Amino acid sequence: IFNRGGIMKILVRSGTNTKNSPSDSKDAFLLAINTNYVDGIEVNLNLTKDGNIIVYNDNSFMGHPKHKISDLTLADISKYNLGTKVKKHNIITLEGLLELFKTTTKLLVLNLENHGENNNIFIDKIVQIINNYPNDNIYMKSPCKEIVLNIKDRIDKAHTGAVIRNGEGYFWGLDLDFYSISIQDVSLLECCNNINNQVNQNHLIMLGDISNSNEYKEIKNYLGDNIMDNSYIITSNVVNLAEDII
Repeated sequence: IFNRGGIMKILVRSGTNTKNSPSDSKDAFLLAINTNYVDGIEVNLNLTKDGNIIVYNDNSFMGHPKHKISDLTLADISKYNLGTKVKKHNIITLEGLLELFKTTTKLLVLNLENHGENNNIFIDKIVQIINNYPNDNIYMKSPCKEIVLNIKDRIDKAHTGAVIRNGEGYFWGLDLDFYSISIQDVSLLECCNNINNQVNQNHLIMLGDISNSNEYKEIKNYLGDNIMDNSYIITSNVVNLAEDII
C-alpha cells in the first residue's frame, strides 16, 4: 500500500471510469489497479436469481427500477452492455474480480448490502468464494449487523468491517478490523472520539463518499495526522481530488 504520510490513502468506488471504461467494468478495475496513487477499490456485491455474485453498484440493473438483479440470472445480465458502441463491457462476477487482484497488494473492499430474506444464500456464496482466495487484501463490510456478525468468524484471511450510518453506534462496540463511515449520514464531529479509539487499537478507518476538494479539506480539519495515516477515503471522483491527494 502506498503511504504518502499525512495524506489519506485512496479507494476508488467501482474502479476508475473513463469514456470507454465505465464503472464496474473490467477495464475500470484494471485502470485503478495500475494507477500509482490509487490504493484500492471499493465495490458493491449483488446476488443474481441463479445464485451468482456480481459486481454492480446498485440492486437495480442499468438504472431500471423494474430490473432487480435478484430477478435476473447471470445469463440475462450478461446480455447487457455497460459500455458504448465503441467498446462493449459486460458485468464482472466476484470470481472474475478476484482474479484481477491476485497479482496486486492493493485493497479490494467488498460492500455487502442487506439482501433481506436472501441474506443467508448471499453470505454463504460469498464466504465460499472468498475462502478460496489465497491473498489477504480483501476487506468485507456491511451496514447490516446480521451480515457483519455472520461473516466475522467464517472468513479465513479476509478482514471484517462495518459501515457506520445514522443510528448504528453499536458497531463501535464490536471487535472488527475496520470501520467505514458514511460521511453523508453521520456527523464527523460526533464520531471523532470513536475514530480516535479505533485508530489507537490499530483498526483502519474508511471515509466516503468524498466527491470534491471542499469535503476532503473539511475532513482534514477534523482529523489529525495519526488518524489520516490510518485512514482511506472512498471516492467516485478521484480526478477531482487529485491536486489535494497526490
